[in-house]
Amino acid sequence: MTTTIPQELAEEILDHLADDLPSLGACSLVCRAWVFPSRSRLFKTCYLDGHNARGFRDLSRSPDCTFLHNIHRIEAYQYLWADEGRYLGEIAPDLSSLTGVRELDMVLCFQRSASRVFFCGGFVAAFPHVTRLSLSFSARNYEPEPGAPLIDTICLFPALQELKIRPFYGMVVSDCSPNAVPPRELHRLDLDGDVLGPILMWLNTSGHLPRVDSVTLSSLKPSLVPVVRAAMEQIGDALRYLRVDLTVLLAQWVRDDELTMLNLARNPNLRTLVVHDRPWDDIVLDASQMDLLLSRLTAPGLERLSLELNMLPYRQLHWAALDVLLQPTQFPRLRSVVVECSRHGSAHDDHSFLYQALPLLQASGLLRVCYGPLFGYE
Repeated sequence: MTTTIPQELAEEILDHLADDLPSLGACSLVCRAWVFPSRSRLFKTCYLDGHNARGFRDLSRSPDCTFLHNIHRIEAYQYLWADEGRYLGEIAPDLSSLTGVRELDMVLCFQRSASRVFFCGGFVAAFPHVTRLSLSFSARNYEPEPGAPLIDTICLFPALQELKIRPFYGMVVSDCSPNAVPPRELHRLDLDGDVLGPILMWLNTSGHLPRVDSVTLSSLKPSLVPVVRAAMEQIGDALRYLRVDLTVLLAQWVRDDELTMLNLARNPNLRTLVVHDRPWDDIVLDASQMDLLLSRLTAPGLERLSLELNMLPYRQLHWAALDVLLQPTQFPRLRSVVVECSRHGSAHDDHSFLYQALPLLQASGLLRVCYGPLFGYE
């Protein structure tokens, strides 16, 4: 069978069906021209866990298996307290055929001390060509893990460019080995909670931070402020994107000098800044801390500013001062100011309030108000 539909239109159709696996399977049978683009979307992401690991291994060994080169992303779920927890490690030798995998997303749940063997070999070491690594951890019953060699694990991915670690519950990051060198092309960090400190200090000590241009920092605590401040100084003019989650930090008492960690004068090339703070409604929030933080905002190259807020406690923010601050005299390259409110109350009320509170930004056409997840749940 042949088709006269232009290939560009066929690609649009298949992109629209990217999450509809049965339809993609049907599209792969339409004609020869649709086989490869359909299969590349159908098999792009492979889901592996202890229940299907051995079945996937047997299938990959079959001479009739033709889809392995279409796999570009692996989502793996490892539960090391269950009997099938060892199966991902058992199939590691068969994963060398997945040479096209560039993204690895792992959710790891461990029993106490069970993780040390997993971190440094086997399944984790089977993907040397991965450029994007996403990890999240949880120890069973929240028993603290006595030192996970997380940094040495990162070094198993020499081609790594993007690193995302969140959340990191019930574990302690152990000291890295003396020869732990960061992947040379690593330039994007998305780090959560207590893992922030060890990784930022490692990258700082190794002199790698000036290579980093994108940083997302979540669940910041006062104890991490010195580490973050030092990291921002070392990144310097390489930084282009910064997203910082202040929900935990501003829920506690924070000294004025601790808020200077976001003094962006050392990051003159920053283009996008996202400030996130969505506490629960019943948290007593001192809006003056956010006032102080924003009043010290110094980023002459800033083009996009986003504030992700729970508006209920932030009605008392000094919006008029912010409206004056975000003018071309201070931010000549600013092109967009987005206030993303959590979904609560009346959407009309938030829109009306913000447009009245920020009249200069509204008149300039830079202001946009939208709505995000309730109370900051992504």
